[in-house]
Amino acid sequence: MFPRQLLRWVGIALIVAILGGLFGWYLFVSRQQQEVTTLTEGRGFFDPTPAFSGTGGSMHENIVSFFGSTLRAVENGTSSAVTSTKSGPTVSAPRLWRVSPIPAVGLASFTINNGTTSTEVLRYVERPSGNVFEVPLAGGSPQRITNTLIPRVYEVSWIDPNTLILRHAKEENGLTVQTFLAAIKAATSSPEIGALTGSYLDDNIRGIVSYTNNKKPWLFYLVANEQGTFGITTDGLGKNPKRLWSSALHGWRFSQFADTVLLWQKASEGIVGSAYTLSLKTGESKLLLGNKNGLTVLKHSSEDAVLYSTSLNGKTTLFAQVAGITRELPVVTFAEKCVWGMGTPLRAYCAVPRSLPPAQLPDAWYRGEVSFDDQWFSIDATQGTAEIVLDPKEGQGVAFDVVDPSTLDGKHIFFTDSKTGTVWVLTI
Repeated sequence: MFPRQLLRWVGIALIVAILGGLFGWYLFVSRQQQEVTTLTEGRGFFDPTPAFSGTGGSMHENIVSFFGSTLRAVENGTSSAVTSTKSGPTVSAPRLWRVSPIPAVGLASFTINNGTTSTEVLRYVERPSGNVFEVPLAGGSPQRITNTLIPRVYEVSWIDPNTLILRHAKEENGLTVQTFLAAIKAATSSPEIGALTGSYLDDNIRGIVSYTNNKKPWLFYLVANEQGTFGITTDGLGKNPKRLWSSALHGWRFSQFADTVLLWQKASEGIVGSAYTLSLKTGESKLLLGNKNGLTVLKHSSEDAVLYSTSLNGKTTLFAQVAGITRELPVVTFAEKCVWGMGTPLRAYCAVPRSLPPAQLPDAWYRGEVSFDDQWFSIDATQGTAEIVLDPKEGQGVAFDVVDPSTLDGKHIFFTDSKTGTVWVLTI
């Protein structure tokens, strides 16, 4: 009798102990879960995941919708100014304007006719997605106008406001550079978004531009193989290719002005380089500059004027050559960081690094091992003088390393910041 009753009490005690342990464990886990929840909420882990909006979505719209307001195109004191009028708010672009918060390429301005009115706009291509965006040159928020996915775009050339050449990288059995000749097909109805239609040209083209011959569009591009480098011309559809120029050397770069291209060898410190002009209509080439160490060069489109830089023994020097007279300029930068202005006197605008690091230049810069904080200077090429135009750090608190500067109207300079891949406009 007694042993049986004892066993019963022992069993009850064990059950109570087990239940008490489970209840204690429940309280412990609840407290831990509450701490974890508080921590994750504080870190924002419960915020909604950004959702792509619109047909096809875009990185720009994703960022805008996620932060819940219209994203300003420029930051740190350079955003667009908004003023009120009787007809409503008017947006005016700042002097220094970061057009897109997303890495982009191919920034250019166009006049778009809308029936009885015309609008000056900027168009560019988002590098991660290949979407084309448009924003008024006077300022405002970018609007996506195509949704055709073309990832990893790194170069764009415009033929006209609705025709462009995109170059992008594709990894398939190795890295391939593909060149897409595209037209912007407008949407048939709102709120649909347009598309890019077109065709691919040959793979591994090294660079491509468009020009006009007999009032028809033509293309010129470089290809290279083990035999050397070849300049090819085709019609506007990329058909009927013809060899126009060739060289046994590799590493050629080129830029275009009117129906002529400027060809020069990729610069390297202490390595002698040369530059040539090539007529796209006749195929005639002429030596422009020869036997210059670490040569980079910028030819004026219509005047007998050249900016060029040399690099030798750790020293970089910028020169202006006008009508056969050469002057050393008082700023230190590379000619490819400059752009020619319009009108007289002959004036150029150059992005000048605050300082050059102790490295092999421009080689280390090309490889991405070093970058610069640039200021903008105005250069009087005839007198050989320079004056500062903009110090972005002091004025707006921003910094950039300028690549691919260009201008179409002499009033605005379009350029890319190599550090972020974003595109900018400077009103001069």
